[in-house]
Amino acid sequence: MSVKTQEHDKTMAKQAFYKGDTVEWSSGQGASTGTVQKRVTESTEVDGSSVKASSDDPRYLVENDNTGNVTGHKPEALSKTHGSDASAPSDESNDSGNSFKKGDKVKWNTSQGKTTGTVKKKLTEDTEIKDFDVKASKDNPKYLVESEKTGAQAAHKPESLDSAE
Repeated sequence: MSVKTQEHDKTMAKQAFYKGDTVEWSSGQGASTGTVQKRVTESTEVDGSSVKASSDDPRYLVENDNTGNVTGHKPEALSKTHGSDASAPSDESNDSGNSFKKGDKVKWNTSQGKTTGTVKKKLTEDTEIKDFDVKASKDNPKYLVESEKTGAQAAHKPESLDSAE
């Protein structure tokens, strides 16, 4: 096998991600981040959308950190973010260690850069915010936060928030 063919084969190798890995991809608003939920090797439906996949062409179902929506992505469209270790399966637990209470000042990443705001509420059940369904439970909570700059409210996973105090 020629060196050129070997290099091509290396770049064509599919990346491996595991449940719980934090990944990044390009979206219409810039870079988005999310958490890998599952690797699928057959076509499936997620939140009313069809995700085409096969064992030769798998997809990763990723929950968007900002919207909570789950979408399918090709492995080559994803890259692991800082702090994510895709070299081994991650713990199944959703406990990030980040815990906040009403009134806490927090910061998070957006496509426009860091944003700061205030925790309004911990969400522990499915909720609707501005016509968006937010999936939350006691085992997988979200935080309702209000942007300091715009006053807009959104739900975020604990691991996507940092203390701003």
